[in-house]
Amino acid sequence: MTRALGSAARGAALALALAAAAAAQGDAPAPPDVPAGDGAVAGRVLRVADGAPAGGVEVVLYALPSGAPPGLRRGTAGPDGRFAFEGIDAAPSTTYLVGARYQGVSYPGARVQFAADERRREVEVRVHEVSADARGAVPRELRVRLDWLGDRLVANETLTLSNPGARTLFVAPGARAGAAPALALGLPAGARNVTGPLGLLPEGAEVAGGTLRWFGPLFPGENEFGIAYEVPVREGRVTLARSVPAPLRVTLLAPAGGPEVEAPGLAAGEPTVEGGRGYRTWSGELRDGRLALSLRVPAARSDPAAVSLAEVRVIGELDAAAFVAREELVIRVEGETPVVAAGETPLLRIPLPRGASDLRFGAPESGTRLVPLDDEGLGVLGPLAPGETVLEVRYRIPASGDAFTLERHFGAQLPLLSMYVADTGHLDLSSERLHRRRPVKTPDRTYLHFEAFEVAPDERPWLRIASRPPRRELPRAATVALVGLGAGLLAFVLAAPLRRERSAPGGATPAVSMRGERDLLDESLLDLEHDFETGKLEAADYESMRAELRARALAAREDEERAAPPPAAAPPAEPADAGCSACGHAPAPGDRFCARCGARLLAA
Repeated sequence: MTRALGSAARGAALALALAAAAAAQGDAPAPPDVPAGDGAVAGRVLRVADGAPAGGVEVVLYALPSGAPPGLRRGTAGPDGRFAFEGIDAAPSTTYLVGARYQGVSYPGARVQFAADERRREVEVRVHEVSADARGAVPRELRVRLDWLGDRLVANETLTLSNPGARTLFVAPGARAGAAPALALGLPAGARNVTGPLGLLPEGAEVAGGTLRWFGPLFPGENEFGIAYEVPVREGRVTLARSVPAPLRVTLLAPAGGPEVEAPGLAAGEPTVEGGRGYRTWSGELRDGRLALSLRVPAARSDPAAVSLAEVRVIGELDAAAFVAREELVIRVEGETPVVAAGETPLLRIPLPRGASDLRFGAPESGTRLVPLDDEGLGVLGPLAPGETVLEVRYRIPASGDAFTLERHFGAQLPLLSMYVADTGHLDLSSERLHRRRPVKTPDRTYLHFEAFEVAPDERPWLRIASRPPRRELPRAATVALVGLGAGLLAFVLAAPLRRERSAPGGATPAVSMRGERDLLDESLLDLEHDFETGKLEAADYESMRAELRARALAAREDEERAAPPPAAAPPAEPADAGCSACGHAPAPGDRFCARCGARLLAA
């Protein structure tokens, strides 16, 4: 089998191998049958070498129904290699894995999922002849991922091997004494709880005397062999020294913000994210058959009481099919020592919204481990540094119709919940618990902002997002009329200087017209600011329009000041005892304006 089989085929081979292992244990309870129905999976078992049918071969159908335990059904291929599993459930929610066990080796055939109107599926299972000489394996690359869990390190290793031949390499259990394995891999001193996928050692693997030996099956082409083990932390240090095949390319991943790593022969690379956790990387080619890693592990404690949520920020956008969200979880840790979980018990549980899918979390700079929980939430395992740590979670929720309601629940006291929704220009948002705040502008978007303080553990704040119907377009005649009116108003404004020149020198009309024009420009500036605040204008358009309006308003002010009538020549002075013609107040000698009402005084 080659790498082209993909993860589904490798998963099928694993499931079938586990089913065969369970069946080999006589005291193990028999697995349930596959779900019953009106569907059928049929096909043939063929030998890869010559395409001939392989008769008398055991065939297995493994069912993974939604919301129910897995089921297993066995059958035997006839002399023509044909087999059939009749009367099975054809629901699209049930996934089937088909395979055959030939000469002691499990071979994946196909992954079957019926369409809504489909009742029968034909598949093929291709098998290789087996060679008991496993010495043809060629190790290519070892990938080691280390996870720090406080008092121990957990290593997950994947070794890529190549089988250049046309036969499957496999040494049966009864023939392994004195036989050469396909792989011999040293384990670090103190390694414990050595397992493989799903908590079981891979088929054909044995551990003895600090060495893991694997006798196959190794299919033609490239193969992956995976194990996991734990190494205890003693006095803040861990040494992972062991023998490996040579030459061998090695890639090492260690959690960001975690242990200090010394990796002779390996060069530091770019950080990456795996399983929602950020990792630092090292890589290189080892030719001496020795991998020696040294890690200095910081002190840590397991104290869930020191961990709390400080803030949650939800940033989302509603489109025609879904609400797409990114959450920033601000977690606070009291004290001066990092906190890690005790085993797999989370320090903090983060429930997710109902219907959330396409879940993604983690960042290269975050060494905190997040794990999905059975109750559709996330568990925070740590390590968490003292102070505040920001974790990121992304998801999408299906949405249809004109309204969508986002409801959040955290199960813990939350000092601040902030929700930001991208403004499309036709959204109505409402909430009983969340309060509207001023919109937030970014270089490319404007977000409508709502927030709530001191959200209780049992509260479920919600935000309703409704789409307003688009504005109806005006009839063509009305549109033409409005365009004409706008052009007329523009011509009126542009012709203002000409009108002022033709106006009578002593008339009041030029100054009054200019004042109205200035007021109109000031109102336009206020409207422009409002449109930008509510996200109706892009930043570039706003800046250019604002600059133009301000320049026109300044010019209008200057024109208004220049058009003001000049002061009239002083009239002959009135007799000293003459009072103000408006209010009768007696002026002081030399006054030109009344000190009481401000009216111009008449000359004597």
